[in-house]
Amino acid sequence: MLVSLLHLLAQSTFFVGCLDSPASPPTPTPVPSGPGPSAPTLTPTPSLPVPTSTPTALATEGPTQSYFNATLGISLAYPMEWLVRETEGGVVFGTSQQVIAGGEFMAGAGLAVSVAPLPNAEWQSVEELCASQASVFNSEEMEIGEPQLRNIGGQVGALISLQGIPGLGQTQTKGLVAAAIWDDWAYTFVALSVAREWATHGASLGRMIESVEFTPRERPEYVPDPWEPDDTLSDATEIEMSSAQAHDLHTLGDRDYVRFEATRGHVYTIETANLGQDIDTRIFLYDAEGRLLTHNDDGRGLEEPWASRLRWTAERTDSLYLMVKDVGDDDAGPGTSYEIRVWEEIHFVEDEYEPDGSPDLATLLKPGKPQVHNLHVPGDQDWIRFEARAGNIFVIETFNLGSSVDTVLHLLDEQGNELAWDDDGRAEEEALASRIQWRAQGDTSLYVMIHDSGDDDGGPETEYRVRLLETWP
Repeated sequence: MLVSLLHLLAQSTFFVGCLDSPASPPTPTPVPSGPGPSAPTLTPTPSLPVPTSTPTALATEGPTQSYFNATLGISLAYPMEWLVRETEGGVVFGTSQQVIAGGEFMAGAGLAVSVAPLPNAEWQSVEELCASQASVFNSEEMEIGEPQLRNIGGQVGALISLQGIPGLGQTQTKGLVAAAIWDDWAYTFVALSVAREWATHGASLGRMIESVEFTPRERPEYVPDPWEPDDTLSDATEIEMSSAQAHDLHTLGDRDYVRFEATRGHVYTIETANLGQDIDTRIFLYDAEGRLLTHNDDGRGLEEPWASRLRWTAERTDSLYLMVKDVGDDDAGPGTSYEIRVWEEIHFVEDEYEPDGSPDLATLLKPGKPQVHNLHVPGDQDWIRFEARAGNIFVIETFNLGSSVDTVLHLLDEQGNELAWDDDGRAEEEALASRIQWRAQGDTSLYVMIHDSGDDDGGPETEYRVRLLETWP
């Protein structure tokens, strides 16, 4: 029993929802083989050899017909006798109705094509994208090859061979997974055949992928919401705590990014609400470097169908980014409205640089790299150090002080001798903030000790930031 292409693709974390419960659009009208639809001229990449691990196909070429889908941005040729079924996120070709219907089959072959926008910072290469899709087939009885570069539709793609029994199947299978990136969209091709029929269908599957051409996708455009453009981390709009922002999807595959400042130890609840009838939100949380931290689909599903919710405890004080998308990436415009909301629970924890209560525990402060500290107990001292170069002028200052702290700075040399101190040197710019300016007499390590002027406060509202500025004479 061979597990269906649709079922295997639906397990993928990248394409979840793209091929689930497909609609039933009319079967496309076959077009006799010949010149295909017009497409932009693509600069071809050098032809790359098929990996030697790919099963050898023996069948000869037969008559074909052309398939073209402007929404998917793809055209290809497929065998005249094969059937086609379009889904919400792709298209399936197969040797029988049983294959294209998504049911389990024990004979024949098929090719499933899935198309979806690339998520932010998730895939580093087309080989990684291909390997992720091939992992759907992992089982003790399935041999999965290594990604090999391959020219697909004039783009550099990747191909992985498959041979064995899939995790949920009982029938020997041969095939391949291929992937390419075009116009910031990921195209995945899963070609499978019952192993005993590979000599009949293998060549056809290979030629179908070789015939692929990419074309600009047709994307309906609607009036964007007031927060656009907000499609990337750099365009993220700031959201205030305990407030809601109203968004919608103005084009297929739209991504909406928001940003908020997180404090170490605080707990953040992020959710979508008041969803329109045509949207199923999924939310992704990223750190300031664009690394994915967590994601959620239907965390509020019991309260509101398809709404999302996640909770996150900030590991450091920094910016966090939230991306919202539609699960299927198949709707836009009216009916795709939603609200995004963020709540903050304040939980006090000592800063990430503790323990730093003595010179030997001092943390290194670099120019242009501010540090966020707090006084976790009354009388707390925070020690930092920096590397000074002879003749250069260094400014050490505190800023963004909490309501319960009045910083004092002490500058010391390596022997512990105090070189300078300051209490309110930045008071004209920020009440109770401190500043020291010092010209280094030689190349050396210098130390700064920071404490509260009264040494009588600790805990919440004692947070402060310290930075180092360096100038050359």
